[in-house]
Amino acid sequence: ALDVLVIKAKNALWLLYLGSIGELVQVRLSGTKGVSQYEVAQIGNDVVLVAGVKSSLVVFKWQGSTFVQASSEALAGGKATVLHIIGSHVVVGSPTQFYRLQLEADTLAISGSQALFVPPSPLGNRALEIFPMTADDRYLICYDDRALFVNEVGQATGLEFGWSSQPLKLACYPPVIVGVMIDFIEVRSLLNGALIQQLFLDGPIRLLSSQDGPAVAVHPTPTSTDVLFLCAVPSPQAQGETRTMRG
Repeated sequence: ALDVLVIKAKNALWLLYLGSIGELVQVRLSGTKGVSQYEVAQIGNDVVLVAGVKSSLVVFKWQGSTFVQASSEALAGGKATVLHIIGSHVVVGSPTQFYRLQLEADTLAISGSQALFVPPSPLGNRALEIFPMTADDRYLICYDDRALFVNEVGQATGLEFGWSSQPLKLACYPPVIVGVMIDFIEVRSLLNGALIQQLFLDGPIRLLSSQDGPAVAVHPTPTSTDVLFLCAVPSPQAQGETRTMRG
């Protein structure tokens, strides 16, 4: 088996792996020039890479020692700003709307584009992120000025809430969602959208990783960078599962 790292660099996707004598090998993946988003997942017995390339979705299948293009589909909304593989679906934000497409396990073809939510009026400047709520088959769709829950056919299910400022990035840890703004982080409840906490830091703040808890880069001086790992702890003033973030 070949352990491969997929990275985005120089406007394309690259495969990085160790060669036969331990040297680092870098290979640009053909057909990915102009890539905006990508994700790798196991679909059935296949390792699949789905990439938003310009105004198309391109599906690659791992064969031998590289990814080979299996299918391609034009995106109705243009360039992909968000892309996730969720079960047998590909969910895309592009750029002011969210779509869900079927990914066929046997042929790896993409079909059946469905708008997850059609707002009655413009909600914001761009589709920012989408999070699946697997416990009740809903999605939390996030624009840059608000978020709301929709079901699997795109119908709003009630709760809608806004942000204190425009988020740069979002990370979700039910029952809370964390918004990373330019110079502060805010934590909101997914139960009612209430603001739980605001944590002001030396900006500009960059979200480095959301795995297990936010890791952010802050800049206490123009020439220095600190990396903070934030963790969720029970709030002594709150009941139930409400949590606050600590560095």
